[in-house]
Amino acid sequence: MALRQLQSKLAWRIEAARTRLAVAGLDRRYHKIFAIGLNKTGTSSIDTLFEKLGIGRTLHGTQWRPAEAADLIRGWRAFTDGPPEDFRLLDRTFPRSKFILNTRDLVEWLDSRFQHVKLREKAGLLKPEARYWRPTEESVERWVRRRDAYHLDVMGYFADRPDDLLIVNFIRDPEAGEKIARFLGREPVAGKPYTRSTKKTREHGGLVDGETITRVLDLLGIPEAEWRNDLYCPGLSGSCAFPPDTSAL
Repeated sequence: MALRQLQSKLAWRIEAARTRLAVAGLDRRYHKIFAIGLNKTGTSSIDTLFEKLGIGRTLHGTQWRPAEAADLIRGWRAFTDGPPEDFRLLDRTFPRSKFILNTRDLVEWLDSRFQHVKLREKAGLLKPEARYWRPTEESVERWVRRRDAYHLDVMGYFADRPDDLLIVNFIRDPEAGEKIARFLGREPVAGKPYTRSTKKTREHGGLVDGETITRVLDLLGIPEAEWRNDLYCPGLSGSCAFPPDTSAL
């Protein structure tokens, strides 16, 4: 145990030292990697892929999301399970960082998140004051609106910087692993890892709470043709500035 703790401290110090050099412009080969997509979009699998690619110290969890988490971030290389509170601040604080916007088909993402929240509620892990994080129609509506606004915000910010942002549907795209590897300048690994963070609740392509989800999408006025868009729904946002689905990128 003592040896592992020592190795961990040493690895943290090396990572932090390289971060300082990179920020100062003295190590231009080093950069942070932020997977900033919403949860339930393959974040655990992307974390596994980072490890297989030999990225270095990877952090999967919520600890790095707060805007004041810069000191923690300095000791790690890659991060998953976003989104962060302020991706712009990360971009300013850690120059030359690579950002990955991991997405998922809308109805599948909603169903996965709905199931996740129900399991957490059953286990007594939900805070009473967190109305946004509840298995209700109100929550589903908020999730859809926030998702669309967030994706459009990210795409707008990086619109002129294609080398700094990769948009990928890790779950749907069979080449997602290869795309991430090439984006990071790494040699692709065989296969695409699939790591579950919660137990399986439905078959692929099926919906457990489809009735609730489709009712909310109907109430929002989103055409059925947009229900599987993985970036945003023009019928909700009114925007046509960017492709609404990764298949059109």
